[in-house]
Amino acid sequence: MAKLLIIENDPDVAELLVGYFVNHPTERYEVGSTSTAQSALSAILADPSFDLVITTNHLGDMKGVDLFAKIKEVSPDLPVILISGLPVSPLPKGISAFYEKPFDIEELGCAVKRLIAQKQPT
Repeated sequence: MAKLLIIENDPDVAELLVGYFVNHPTERYEVGSTSTAQSALSAILADPSFDLVITTNHLGDMKGVDLFAKIKEVSPDLPVILISGLPVSPLPKGISAFYEKPFDIEELGCAVKRLIAQKQPT
């Protein structure tokens, strides 16, 4: 079972993402969720078994692009998908995928599945 961490400070978007992945019809995901960058970093440090992170860019305590850089310092191989209500330019090198809100949840789900499959040893 793949383990996801979702970092989103909009409760409606967080609920949408968590609900989609917890109740995914074909894949099984264990999903953690937080609304701040600091709690996300603490979660990643405490539990290095996350397979993928989805973060919004506009967190109250840090930009998602800055959080991405901090995640890569502690877990360089962890795929990170960035979502944002506004364009992000330039995208940091190494971002696994970017989706502008409103995004297609099915398309995001396909990206998550693909990125996790790429991460798995063959």
